[in-house]
Amino acid sequence: MNYITLIAQKFLSGRKGPGKFTGIISMIGMAVGSFAMIVSLAVMNGFESRVSDRLRGFDGDIRILGKIDSKIVEQIQSLNNVQSVMPFIERKGIISSQDGQEVIVYKAMDLEKMHDVYDIYFEKELEAGSGIFVGKALAYRMGFSLGDPVELMSPLDMSFTLGLPPKIKKEITGTFQSQVLDYDEQIVFIPIEIGQKLFKRIKGYTGIDIRAKSGQDIERLSKSISNVIGENFRVLTWKEQHSTLVQAMALERFLAIIILSLIIVVAGFNLASTLSLVTIQKIHEIGILQAIGTPKKALRDILIRQGFILGGKGTLFGILAGIILVGIQRKMGIIPLPSDIYFIDKLPMELSLWNLLVIPIISFGIIYIASFIASRKASEIDPKTALTWNK
Repeated sequence: MNYITLIAQKFLSGRKGPGKFTGIISMIGMAVGSFAMIVSLAVMNGFESRVSDRLRGFDGDIRILGKIDSKIVEQIQSLNNVQSVMPFIERKGIISSQDGQEVIVYKAMDLEKMHDVYDIYFEKELEAGSGIFVGKALAYRMGFSLGDPVELMSPLDMSFTLGLPPKIKKEITGTFQSQVLDYDEQIVFIPIEIGQKLFKRIKGYTGIDIRAKSGQDIERLSKSISNVIGENFRVLTWKEQHSTLVQAMALERFLAIIILSLIIVVAGFNLASTLSLVTIQKIHEIGILQAIGTPKKALRDILIRQGFILGGKGTLFGILAGIILVGIQRKMGIIPLPSDIYFIDKLPMELSLWNLLVIPIISFGIIYIASFIASRKASEIDPKTALTWNK
């Protein structure tokens, strides 16, 4: 241990009165700020991860849009990093029953193979039949039940000769629930055979949803697919499909860091006042150090070291307490959530290495600034004044 650290510890251990009390408050402030940042970032990461999983489960990892034929489908399926593909036809239409009608988006595909690409939770499902799947929210609003007959219409494929849109009657085979965006209210899954009969003006497919193999770089795979199929198609990762939502979540996380950092800033002001009080209490000792030739830089380092000892303890304690809470929540789920409102039954928490790096950087940065401000005042004390100071 060098003499700067030794003197800093001696100064702190000899604190009395207000200096000791404000030092404890500074440590608590640093601990609370670090704890709040750890927990808040863990919760946001947890929700973002769940939302991302839901979006990827509903849309796949990558989507190709354009006029697609079976040759393109086979070409994509043959790529090494592609696990499975699902060609589909997507088109706006109308679903109607005796209770009314709604404008929705039909997604026609091979329903028997949809679980190869999608991870969609089906609440209710009949065993047989070639019916349709509607979202739980749409079924609730329209009063649909399993087995109810509905009429599917596609006004965009209206015949000019007859003046009527194509219509097909089918039964509701099942309901699904994603609880992401407005999918439960807008999307209706129908068999590809029905879609081909209903959408008379569409030849082939309008898109392909792709599930990449586990551990694959989605961005790199997307570029590889673009190079293979050419520029006549749009290739979008799930993040590009939902860029607005992804950017909003990133902005929310950034603003949360800024706002919660204010707690540490306030603790930093308190730390600066604590170090100033310590300087006053130890002014005679500071004068002795100056008299024996201690450089001003060493005096500043002593005050800065005191700041890191006080603030560092609070920061590390807050981070450790936050990590423990996150670990307990992940294993035991002690903080529940109402599953009828959220799509999960316990508060999700996840931490990344980036989180564990950025919080100490912010905290120790504020500690350094507060300590440096206080240390400049200490280094400017006149030795003669310090030695003759009456406490």
